[in-house]
Amino acid sequence: MPAASTTHSPERTVNRYYDPTTDQFLSIDPEVATTDQPYVFTNDNPLNSTDPIGSEAMSFEGGSGEIIGDAGGVGGVIGAEGEVSVINIEEANFAQKTASNTFSKGGTFSGKTIEEVARGIDSGKISIKSVKIQVIDSDGRALILNTRSALALEEAGIPRSEWIVEDMSANGAAQSRLGRQLARNGLGRSGTPTVRITGR
Repeated sequence: MPAASTTHSPERTVNRYYDPTTDQFLSIDPEVATTDQPYVFTNDNPLNSTDPIGSEAMSFEGGSGEIIGDAGGVGGVIGAEGEVSVINIEEANFAQKTASNTFSKGGTFSGKTIEEVARGIDSGKISIKSVKIQVIDSDGRALILNTRSALALEEAGIPRSEWIVEDMSANGAAQSRLGRQLARNGLGRSGTPTVRITGR
């Protein structure tokens, strides 16, 4: 019996071709001036997002995953049954006491500093849409998972009411990540309102 092929053909989206073996698009993002990411697929998060037209990642966490927000500092996602998971981002805390100034390798802002991302947001080179803030409802208080992204938005002067918020409360992997962050930082389920940035 012949071995199964492990090669994959590029997949066509409405706007571009995607290579599933590299998790990258094969052509430059038509919005590269805004995204600053010429080939990135699903904001480097293909397990929790999709990009069926090749121009904007969409989360499918918790159901349809349509990301929503409103001007009252409340955001969330539409869940599997169409219910809205309400998150009060205005009172959200962080899940860690300290954060390095440089974004982790492999993410959307890999190797950039918080200041660089903040300047990009402030200048319009980075779209606020590309800086999604993932949160988990922890005993009635939202905890921010992606600390550096939130700090960059704050440094750019973007009010929390304008943040794009993604509720990860139903995601088991995100819950595990939160538990590890809180334990590593000696924090309880309410987190901390402030973060000290290291490496500045």
